[in-house]
Amino acid sequence: MNVTLTDHLVCPRCGPPFGLVLLARDVRDRRVYEGEFGCPNCRDRFPVEGGFGDLRPPPRGVGP
Repeated sequence: MNVTLTDHLVCPRCGPPFGLVLLARDVRDRRVYEGEFGCPNCRDRFPVEGGFGDLRPPPRGVGP
């Protein structure tokens, strides 16, 4: 996932008023390979694995 794309992502639960915060663990050549996104509003977390972000909301009843 290219680092420049992260500025355009929003929380799938909270919507456009809330951007996601990237916590990257593996970045090479401006690409994020491992890490997670977090929403500052609802505190949901979304993994980045193998260079792909999974922004599907967690199942109901699962969360922080």
